Amino acid sequence: MDSNLSSAFPDTSAQNQDKVNLISTTADESVNSVTAVDTSLFNAIVDDAVHEPTEEDKAEAALLDSLMEYRMDFTNPVPEEEYLFSVDGHGFFAKGDIHGIKAKQKSGKTSAEAVLASSILSGKCFRVECLKKKLRALWLDTEQKKSDTYKIYNMVFELAHLDKTNMHDRFEMFSLRRQSMDEKMNSLRVLIADRKPDIVFIDGIVDLVKNFNEVEDSQAVIEVMMQISAEYDCAIVCVLHTNKDDTDHNMRGHLGTMLSQRAGNVFECTKRNEVITVSCSDSRHGNVPDWSIKYDAEGHLVDADVAREEAKRQQKQENAQRSKEKTLKLLNERTEKVLEILRTNGGCMKKSGLVSAVMKSIEKKETTVKNLIRELVGSKTVVTMGDTVSINGEQNLFS
Repeated sequence: MDSNLSSAFPDTSAQNQDKVNLISTTADESVNSVTAVDTSLFNAIVDDAVHEPTEEDKAEAALLDSLMEYRMDFTNPVPEEEYLFSVDGHGFFAKGDIHGIKAKQKSGKTSAEAVLASSILSGKCFRVECLKKKLRALWLDTEQKKSDTYKIYNMVFELAHLDKTNMHDRFEMFSLRRQSMDEKMNSLRVLIADRKPDIVFIDGIVDLVKNFNEVEDSQAVIEVMMQISAEYDCAIVCVLHTNKDDTDHNMRGHLGTMLSQRAGNVFECTKRNEVITVSCSDSRHGNVPDWSIKYDAEGHLVDADVAREEAKRQQKQENAQRSKEKTLKLLNERTEKVLEILRTNGGCMKKSGLVSAVMKSIEKKETTVKNLIRELVGSKTVVTMGDTVSINGEQNLFS
């Protein structure tokens, strides 16, 4: 190239190459940077997807959160139970719990309920005292026809010495006999949710279950009662018959078993000589004294604690007499065995032989038989001479 041209246009190829290299390097770095960012974002998305809580995880977390409500916590103390009634200062039927009243048929359970309901309106009925002012109660009768339920409603006000003026803000009574089982249960739910009662009497709970001898049916209805009582902080008193056998005081079926296991208090009504005695058969927090009622000659329900004490005294005497008669009968039977053995052996035997023979006959131990022979000697039924025993006449049986 001409020197003049070279001077006017210097050679820049080297510089240009450096720029090209710089641009290339910068581009590579940018690409690498973008690639790194994209990879990081991708990894983050994948990581979030892998660790995204499943529906099961969410449900478990929600359950754990809800369980905190039931955890015991000293910063959130649980108040003492609020009893609604008392007898002689002993409280019973706490709010937020289920309870039971049991009895044989026609043994006074409805009459006992009437006394409780009357104390709600008057403050106290006989020895039963209502512990909460302005207590609100529901009574749901599932068994009796409407006319019978109305008679009980009337009796409650008579016991409270009140005029026949409805007090529906304090006490309501419903006859649900005509409803189906499901309708009765729905009525129970709706009334409790609307009225917000302190106590509910269900007379009788057997009409709310398909089969009181089925475990699942019985457990289901008792769980519903427990849930409702806790949710609305009310006492639910369930009335149920006991088994038909006079000696069996357990409530009927699996329903009765479930109720007795879950109930805070269970009261039993028994009837003797027309006196209805209400006894606390089961209690989670201490027993309650018995109280008694009866119907007078005019058909009015009256206090019967004096009559109850007399009935108890009479019962004690009868029990003692039965025990005495049973003992006497057994003694005479054994006496006849001894005499029979002696007669078979000519009326006289060695004492050791007689003891062995009697032991075998009545299947009792040697000590028992020797005591028996000693008693017979004392009554002069038999006599001893040396080591022999003989009959002293057969007229000396015990009486």
